[in-house]
Amino acid sequence: MTARERYNFHLEEMKKAALEIDPAVRFTHSEEYLGRPENPLAVMIMGRWAKGRYEGDGVYAGGSEWCKQTRYNVEMLDTTVGGEREFSVIEIGETDRTKWMTLAEPNFEAFIGEKVSAS
Repeated sequence: MTARERYNFHLEEMKKAALEIDPAVRFTHSEEYLGRPENPLAVMIMGRWAKGRYEGDGVYAGGSEWCKQTRYNVEMLDTTVGGEREFSVIEIGETDRTKWMTLAEPNFEAFIGEKVSAS
């Protein structure tokens, strides 16, 4: 097994173990720049707490303390990224398309709160 194969294997094992310890963790970002010392980071793995789950299309609250009052229109998309479902998440009343989000499921669960109402 090469060093790269070992790295990938152990990274996946670490993620599985973390989920076994606490199922509320969602790995939302993973970057590695090994062998590229010009980059300030060598390895970065981000795990965030799941705040919500997809319960059908509709209106959801924000998932953090500072945006629980914010409401988002959520729609599950027909696309996937890395085998994960994707969601359209748009703050109610937001017309600036650059602020519309498409989130893979781990990011969605870490970002969103409880479902408030149907669409």
